[in-house]
Amino acid sequence: MGGTDWDFDRSEDESQKVVGEIQLRMYGQFLEKYSLQLQEIKDALENNKKDFWDMSIDPASLQVLNKVLIVFSTLCAEVKFLVSEVKTKYFDMILFYGEGSEEKIEDEVTQLSHFLPHLQELCCFVKRCEEIAAQMIHQLNALYSTSKESTQVMNARDVHFQDVFGHLGALLAVLVILDEALYNQTLIHDHWKIYKQTVKSMSHNPTIFGIDREKLKFFEKLLVNIESRLLTGKIFQRAVEQSFTAIKIDVGKNVLLAEELHLYLKISLNTLESKFTEQLDFESAELWVKLSSLYILNFNLFGTSDKRMNKQLLEFSKKIPSVTLYGNVLWYPEHFLVTHLPHMNKLIDKKAQQSSMLNQQNYLQQKSQSLQKDTQTFIFQICFWTVQLESTLQQESSSLKLEDLNQRCDLFLQGVQYASNISQLLKTITNLHVSLAKPIMKTAVIALCKLVELLKGIEHTYHRNYMSISESINHVVQHLTFRILTIVGATKVMRRIIYQLNQFVPFHLQLTKHLIHTHQTQPADHSHNSKLSGAAKVRKSLIQDKHYSEKHLDILSSLVLVEKVLHGPGTKERRLIARLALSAANQIRIFREDELSALNSILYKLDMMCDIQEKLADACNCSFFYWHRIILPAYFSNIYEMKVDLHRLEFMFNALHDCLLAIDRSKHSLTPDVLKECFKNEIFIYFEKQVLKPLCQEVETNLRLHVHSHLQLDDRNPFRGAIHDCSPFLTLKPLRFFNNYINIKAYVEHYLNQTFYNLTTVALHDWKTYGEMRSLARYKYGIVTVEDHLPSQTLEQ
Repeated sequence: MGGTDWDFDRSEDESQKVVGEIQLRMYGQFLEKYSLQLQEIKDALENNKKDFWDMSIDPASLQVLNKVLIVFSTLCAEVKFLVSEVKTKYFDMILFYGEGSEEKIEDEVTQLSHFLPHLQELCCFVKRCEEIAAQMIHQLNALYSTSKESTQVMNARDVHFQDVFGHLGALLAVLVILDEALYNQTLIHDHWKIYKQTVKSMSHNPTIFGIDREKLKFFEKLLVNIESRLLTGKIFQRAVEQSFTAIKIDVGKNVLLAEELHLYLKISLNTLESKFTEQLDFESAELWVKLSSLYILNFNLFGTSDKRMNKQLLEFSKKIPSVTLYGNVLWYPEHFLVTHLPHMNKLIDKKAQQSSMLNQQNYLQQKSQSLQKDTQTFIFQICFWTVQLESTLQQESSSLKLEDLNQRCDLFLQGVQYASNISQLLKTITNLHVSLAKPIMKTAVIALCKLVELLKGIEHTYHRNYMSISESINHVVQHLTFRILTIVGATKVMRRIIYQLNQFVPFHLQLTKHLIHTHQTQPADHSHNSKLSGAAKVRKSLIQDKHYSEKHLDILSSLVLVEKVLHGPGTKERRLIARLALSAANQIRIFREDELSALNSILYKLDMMCDIQEKLADACNCSFFYWHRIILPAYFSNIYEMKVDLHRLEFMFNALHDCLLAIDRSKHSLTPDVLKECFKNEIFIYFEKQVLKPLCQEVETNLRLHVHSHLQLDDRNPFRGAIHDCSPFLTLKPLRFFNNYINIKAYVEHYLNQTFYNLTTVALHDWKTYGEMRSLARYKYGIVTVEDHLPSQTLEQ
């Protein structure tokens, strides 16, 4: 029994040993297969690592996106440069041509000879603008290309580069202003005719003048080119019709580009409609010009016209029939649209076209009637704003809270907005009076001059608190940048998670399924290359939706780019790239409506805060007052009659000083110094005639009446009749008058010295009377006069 048990145990141990060896062999095979599977997964992931994980390596899609952003940011930066150049170099050069001609400084031919090289530069500038506009359309056409023949740059169907269209509109608006300025400058056209006749007379016998005939022919061709480009009033029309001839056929077939341009027009029209009131600020007026210019460009490129937009634009032009573009240049939107869009004539009947002048007169009358009320409203608003700003800036910057930063930001921008509204109102009323040849009432003159004083008062408030405002601006810009980065950072994290899930998880799951299926259907000894070929098939099937993966990669890289450019100084280039990158990132509406609205609002504030000095200078620039200086005598006369708030004279003289900066850009004479001296003398004559001379005569009269008070004189009871007090003028500090100073007290002292001396020499027996008047002037007005030292009697006569 025991042996039997022993034999059974031994056989059982042997069977267990055999089974264990089999299981061990199977487990070894399992580990070997599993290690091969892991190796396949590892190799497959390493092969796809560059496509999905390594963000430091720039794949093809990112290279395309970077190139697109570089191209459009460069073009937009060039547009900004051209806009800045034309404002600082050409606008005032055109407007001031011929000023000072009444002084007979130079004849017509000499003036145009000095002006001709600058006209040639302007001709090259216009050509450059046409090239940039054509290049922008060409690049947009390539980006939004839907043609099967052309290579698609990137999937831009959901990318809306609205800022690019805005810059294109700004460039076209520059050409519109040049058109209006040159066409309405009649003196240039008159001098041009005389100059052409002179050149033509020289061509009959050029040897007399020592000129080569071939050079003279070339010069005549140059004159013809300048005249055809600049002096025919078709600068804008030439740009929108002829600049795009080479690509017009391709662009006209681009449906996607037409949709994008129509989208910009629609958004701009809605924005303008929301801001449209009886008086536009500068930004709204600029948007209106850009919108109208792009609408005409849209018609010339695609031949389409929106009836609803036509109706809205015409309604806008009826509400506000004229807009000041620059200086004294007026733009009439209805006439502009009818001229460049012939089909608009069908929408306007003949009576409406004939009543356009009546609409302008009614608009001017309406603005003139409400001018007093508007002036008082602005005075109260600016006084309240000044008090708020002064009290807010007294708080130390080290103890500021978020509410304080937001309040300071709003106050800084509010002051610029007030200045912009006042400036636009001033230009509209004054320019319309000149354009319609309507006289202006004295009450309106006083109200307009008060608005000029308010403009300079706003500028003086910023200048007085310059150090505190500069320090606060840095804090405000950092806070606004932080708010943008917070929104972008949260969105970027979500897009990165979604991107990684979309790329890695499907690949891993499908690869595992493929390997399981392969091991079930193929023998175990297949080669490593055959296994990798299966992984390649899976990878190929996964990237079939290539546009989807590239779109998410573009979104993520755009958000990263926004973060990079905002982590630095808020330069114009960085802010421009940030806007374009956000447009590229918002392809599939990754931002919610509230986030997108907040981003646009914060970006607008950031732009305004970074450029606040430039915006303030443009809004408070009173160089346009040069063309309306004829109203100054009425203003000075009112100042003398009222004799209150005489410190306002300082603001008015500061406003007139802006005219000198514009005169410096005049090019029709060898030097603008002569024109500046003429302007200074003219203003001083106004001030002397209306203020200084009447003041001197009134002081002298008061002294005489006081000295001869023992005689029978008129009733001088202040309760029965008005008696003017001259002391406010005499206690006024010296006023800066351009590069000099006007000391009113010293002027009166000089007048009294001269008068007393001359009259004493005529009648020596009155020496005592004038001596008493000298003493009385010292004690009553603080006027110190010089003794005559003339021989006089020792005894009273």
